[in-house]
Amino acid sequence: NTGASIWSVTPGIGHILGSPTVNNSIVYIGLDNGTLYALDEKTGTTVWSKTTGGAIDGSPTAIGTTVYVGSNDDKLYAFEASTGKQLWTATTGGAISSTPAATKTAVYVGSNDGKLYAFKPSDGTVLWSVSAGAAVNSSPAVANGVVYVGSNDDNLYAFNASTGTLVWKKLTKGMVTSSPAAAYGLVFVGSNDDTFYAISETTGTEVWKVTTGGAIT
Repeated sequence: NTGASIWSVTPGIGHILGSPTVNNSIVYIGLDNGTLYALDEKTGTTVWSKTTGGAIDGSPTAIGTTVYVGSNDDKLYAFEASTGKQLWTATTGGAISSTPAATKTAVYVGSNDGKLYAFKPSDGTVLWSVSAGAAVNSSPAVANGVVYVGSNDDNLYAFNASTGTLVWKKLTKGMVTSSPAAAYGLVFVGSNDDTFYAISETTGTEVWKVTTGGAIT
């Protein structure tokens, strides 16, 4: 409880652009050299590493025994969390900077091709894909059967998580590249218009907003 460094490690030659994900005592982190590393939580020792075909800009997502990560090679990867064995890849129409959101029934991720995708967790089959108007760099959030995601077309979108049907969209005055969070019946998200919004989960109407000192990216 002193704040002293327990360990530090340079996993590879490259930059860390996303955030680490921790699951079952393993820390997962991606680099812009295209490599995903799994590090021992207590020692920082590399448990395994796997290379994708492009830079990893977003963060990996670990759920159960699987870790998912998107790459700038237009693919979403699924690896066995403990061994790094590649389980499957799924291809989108553009680079993936979005961090996947995973449930037991689907893995959701945005792409620079302007679409939000839902993939089957077991084999990467496309369950559905839907247009979000422009590149999707925002990371989706799933709550109460709805998936929320921002778009570079200045909107926050709400889609039915099972079908991809549009529930509502809320227009801001700037690109929505930050990632929404849903709680208390509200969806919270920042926009490049220097504003933080609280929006009704069910109707998409603005409940309140706060102006900040700069873009929320």
